[in-house]
Amino acid sequence: GIPSYLRAIGSDVTNTSDELSEEITLFPNPSNNGMYRINVSEQAAFSMIVYVRDFSGKLLNVAHFDQSDQLILDISSLPSASYLVTIETGSGFYNQKVVKQ
Repeated sequence: GIPSYLRAIGSDVTNTSDELSEEITLFPNPSNNGMYRINVSEQAAFSMIVYVRDFSGKLLNVAHFDQSDQLILDISSLPSASYLVTIETGSGFYNQKVVKQ
């Protein structure tokens, strides 16, 4: 079957992303070096999975973070381009386009 993270992108993501957008931010965006800090509010401070895809939907990177981790997304090995970052938390999904210059 279809992996759950792909099913979620088509349907449930937009329902929860507005709530999570106030709790999660990625910066700097754009980034010159492919390093993004993930800033998470206290309400959203839990383990999360971060998926990085190109705009054809190809999964390029998966990172797992716990509360104690320094939340740095490193896509420095990927070429300069725009990517879709999906952050999966216990509360839902958050999507953001990031630009690596």
